[in-house]
Amino acid sequence: MFLSIIKMVIIPLLLGLGVRHMLKERIRGATKVFPALSAIFIAFICGLVVALNKDYLARITVLIFAAVFLHNLLGLVFGYAAGRLYRFDRKRCRTLAFEVGMQNAGLGAVLSLKHFSPQAAIPNALFATWCIVTASLLAEAWGREKEL
Repeated sequence: MFLSIIKMVIIPLLLGLGVRHMLKERIRGATKVFPALSAIFIAFICGLVVALNKDYLARITVLIFAAVFLHNLLGLVFGYAAGRLYRFDRKRCRTLAFEVGMQNAGLGAVLSLKHFSPQAAIPNALFATWCIVTASLLAEAWGREKEL
């Protein structure tokens, strides 16, 4: 699994940083599409997990939903609190809350599919979907406040 993480995260990250460093201004316009591409790939991964588990979805318990909800909520709260602890401004605290609260459920789903079973990926797919909902609601609420 360690090698999978290196192949799926570390190598692409280093390559991306290298390309961005070398091509700087020439790729500035192209970088605007990457968040949308990320969302599309996460949706694809979640859809794949749902498709592979169509027979098991009815057996998902309230406990799994509760764990997904609490994991996301605690990540958002502790992420924001960590920023406050380090005396970050409000904008950075909010950014940290999103980063910690959302984590990388897509990577968890892919690793579960590769190294365990399709059923092991269900909580990751639920988490990724739930994170999109909560982050959207939180961003909307925070966006309504006056400029930081």
